[in-house]
Amino acid sequence: MLLHVLTALQPIDGVPSAIIVLIHGTFASNAEWVRPGSLIHEDIKRDIPNDPLVYSFPWTGRNCARQRELAALALREQLVASVERYPQVPHILVGHSHGGNIALRAISGVSLLESAKVVCLSTPIIYVIPRPHSEKRRAKQSIAKYILLLTGTLSLVGYLSGLRSNLSFFTFLALVIAPISIFATISLERHLAWSLKFCELSFTRMTLAPASILFLRFLGDEASFGLSTFEAFQYALNRLIKLQGEIVGRASKVVDFLQGDRGSLFPRSLGFIAAGAGVGFLLLYLTSFLAKLFTATGHLNIADWLSHDIVKVCAVLVPMFLVLGLMVALLALMVILTVSNAVVCLVMIAVGVFPVGWRLAAASLWTEITVESAPIGSWNLTTLSPANGDDKLRHSLGYQNAEAMVRVVSFIRGFVSTRTNVEAL
Repeated sequence: MLLHVLTALQPIDGVPSAIIVLIHGTFASNAEWVRPGSLIHEDIKRDIPNDPLVYSFPWTGRNCARQRELAALALREQLVASVERYPQVPHILVGHSHGGNIALRAISGVSLLESAKVVCLSTPIIYVIPRPHSEKRRAKQSIAKYILLLTGTLSLVGYLSGLRSNLSFFTFLALVIAPISIFATISLERHLAWSLKFCELSFTRMTLAPASILFLRFLGDEASFGLSTFEAFQYALNRLIKLQGEIVGRASKVVDFLQGDRGSLFPRSLGFIAAGAGVGFLLLYLTSFLAKLFTATGHLNIADWLSHDIVKVCAVLVPMFLVLGLMVALLALMVILTVSNAVVCLVMIAVGVFPVGWRLAAASLWTEITVESAPIGSWNLTTLSPANGDDKLRHSLGYQNAEAMVRVVSFIRGFVSTRTNVEAL
């Protein structure tokens, strides 16, 4: 594609003085600023000598890391072909928003493109930091474990509610809840693997020459604000998820202690229940003996006597089921917190779909996303302030503001002049 463009638009002498590629940002596939007649087009044509070749690089403009990666690969292929054909001609990429990321990815790590220059206008640099593997593993196991505990809790509720004779209820548990639990466990494992692989392929560290790049942005950039807001939102939700996970973990330790060794013939929980039952029966006979002494009716049948007063029933049976009740209460707490964790995770994904795209939002469950004005290292970063009363979108000022255009054209002109002097020598 690029070679067809060069053949059609190259100067009469057959070699352009410079090749400048304009790359639009997200949601801007029909951007006007990359077309002939725009402010940046006219400034470059006027101030760069010998009629440079200026053209736009089209891509989908979707807010998707995968689409940007494909666009970067396509741009890299075009640039390599162009540099091989015109090795003495300066190549400059001017990208707005994520168009700058496409340009940076295109030249990163390619020795043939080390001499190319890049201008990034309001480009957000996204870094993805995986969380510790042990934390991800605990989160995955906890969620899977307590989804299964939810099934057990529902079974217990059904039993205590008199549904033990209703086979349809247990059929529902066996055919619906259990498969959902198994599916959720497998899905979480695969989602973890997919997230790590996606981030590793799409957000590798770039290898760039600091002197070859100009980062230019404006104060109050709306896109940077939106991305930073999601970053802060993700941080807060991750802290909440971590707190809930710690509570679940501590409750789980108590339950495991009360339950005892699952592999033993007599778990510790049975011992607690038996001890509680012994205390309950002692209280039962003690209260029955007192009833015989202080009532005129003499000795009552224990079952009849208990059936008349629920308070007495509780006083007698609570010791027996105290440990079991505590375990059920802790299980219920863990199930509630696990479900709330799932809701928080879904909210975090939904909030991140617009600013970072659905793939990166989905991967944010296992990673931390940070947005910076420039990559790691020392760079030429210029931050401008919009003029008083300027009501334009500040994210778009990179290609609409006169001062920004002066700096961009000056950067390009300096590079072209340097290359021309080197070639002359």
